[in-house]
Amino acid sequence: MIELAQPPSLILPDHYLANRPAIIRPGLDVARYFPVEIDRKTRRAIVSDLVSKGRLAPEQARRVVQGMAFPYPIAKAGASGPDPELAFRRVQRGSTASSTTHTYTNVPIGAANANRVVYAVGGLGIKRNPNSATIAGSAATMLTHYGSGQDVGARGFYRKVPTGTTATISIVLNSSQSTDTWLYVWTFIGGDTPLDTGGSYTGSGTSTITYADIAIANGGVLIVWSATSSSTYGWEGVDVLTSDYAEAGFMMSSTETTEDTTTDDLTVARAAATTTTTGIVSFAPP
Repeated sequence: MIELAQPPSLILPDHYLANRPAIIRPGLDVARYFPVEIDRKTRRAIVSDLVSKGRLAPEQARRVVQGMAFPYPIAKAGASGPDPELAFRRVQRGSTASSTTHTYTNVPIGAANANRVVYAVGGLGIKRNPNSATIAGSAATMLTHYGSGQDVGARGFYRKVPTGTTATISIVLNSSQSTDTWLYVWTFIGGDTPLDTGGSYTGSGTSTITYADIAIANGGVLIVWSATSSSTYGWEGVDVLTSDYAEAGFMMSSTETTEDTTTDDLTVARAAATTTTTGIVSFAPP
């Protein structure tokens, strides 16, 4: 075996004898590129700055905070929780036929899972209130009911649906309604009961409505919906509330949550002369 005192010389084509290629050895600034800890305020500021500069789409922002789609990891408030697989599944108009029961068929609900939760909101934009609902053939639990009489009525319903990829959802109103009805559906992997619920029916007179101290969990979900004119949400948590649907005065948003806290607030800004129906629900992991 030939033993060399030093590595052999690099043999380059003639062109490179006078034009040597550069070899870049960047220094590693651990404190800058791999921060050990970033507080909640700083994380929120980083995400907001990236979104405002167009460097990050709003729907990607939640992954940024989770440290998944970013040039360097951003520390979270705690260890990463399970993936709740939150998805906004359907906006669907119902029949215009006058009826107390409005049925929506073949609603996509994603892949089967023993802990899959289907959350549906019905009754937005009509002058009736939902009283009950069935999801995939069985009674759903009613979570929120805001609005009364001839005001804007809306209620949320949920049920665990472990099998199937589509479902039939029926919303039963307090009286017959011939106007088009709307259904909004989310699915996620979550616990048996909500961690927190909130919301209200608020008449005109104030431009900002505040819902204080909403409980959320690492690995859980938060869903917010409202019916009003030109509403916007302000969420205090580190996870960016992503707009799932916004049209004709309806606004649906959600986020996967990465904090364990009971002190985050939500605000709804709206035109002061309008009425507003808002629903809020959070779930912990299963």
